[in-house]
Amino acid sequence: MRDPDPPEFGLAILGSTCLSRHLAAIEALPRLKLVAHCSGGEREASELPRLASTHGTYDEVLTDADVRGVTVCTSPVERLHWIRRSAAAGKHVFSESPVVSTYRQGRDLAAYCRRMGTSLAVAGPPIYSDLARVVEDCQRNGKIGRPLHFELSRHIPKESLATEKEGVLLLQGVFAMDLLRARFGQLDSVYARTRSIGLNRSAEDIAVAQLRFLNGVEGTVQINGLGSRSGISFHLYGSDGAAELGEDQQRAAGDGLRVQYESFMAAADGRGEPEFGGRELVQGLFMVEWLNQSARKDREVYRGEVELG
Repeated sequence: MRDPDPPEFGLAILGSTCLSRHLAAIEALPRLKLVAHCSGGEREASELPRLASTHGTYDEVLTDADVRGVTVCTSPVERLHWIRRSAAAGKHVFSESPVVSTYRQGRDLAAYCRRMGTSLAVAGPPIYSDLARVVEDCQRNGKIGRPLHFELSRHIPKESLATEKEGVLLLQGVFAMDLLRARFGQLDSVYARTRSIGLNRSAEDIAVAQLRFLNGVEGTVQINGLGSRSGISFHLYGSDGAAELGEDQQRAAGDGLRVQYESFMAAADGRGEPEFGGRELVQGLFMVEWLNQSARKDREVYRGEVELG
């Protein structure tokens, strides 16, 4: 006798940032039902399902009894506030990124959601889901032997930064650094350089770092915001061979987001943790601050030297 199908998961969306990709992922998951949306004063999206109720305010959404989880797609400056409000209302939260800008903000937010008894998940760039699978497969099947060195290169379109105040480390580095930590263990030292080159802005559009892990693995990370399109490449060198991930091996962007929604629902049901949740957010932000400190000091910085403002 097969287990009964789980009940529908009522979801609401606050805001309209990256709305199309969230709607595509929601539509692909039969259990996930969009029951409410509020644009926060922005024009309503024509692609919204007709079954979704359109509320006048975010607060009305949070009092909707059919809403079990909330996807926060507001502007970045509003996300921290509405994540906390959603958690206080007993709603599980799946947020667009970036969520916060500092390690301490991330730590306090993760702790708050735990106290409220709600799950916090962050929508990472879907491209990293493929990278995580490739690295895990390489280590599990043992084809490359013991990992020795890696090269990770991520490039994003220059025009995508033109409307963002955040730098490439906050937009991409949080996810990249936590993924590397999850696969290679605790980081020992960092030597990083960051620059704002292509745009007249204070935040960096180039970040390059040399990383050394406690287990002896070393690697380089480059995040480049000067490109014309989005892409990623990863090379992992081991004692018995090498493996790589290139753009021709990437899955469609929506696949990664669907996986993240599935893990979000499972976490809300008490079955595991989100693919990228509060703990991963805090760890990623810690390492990004580590890179920024190394760049400011223009020298290698060891773990015991990291200062958190």
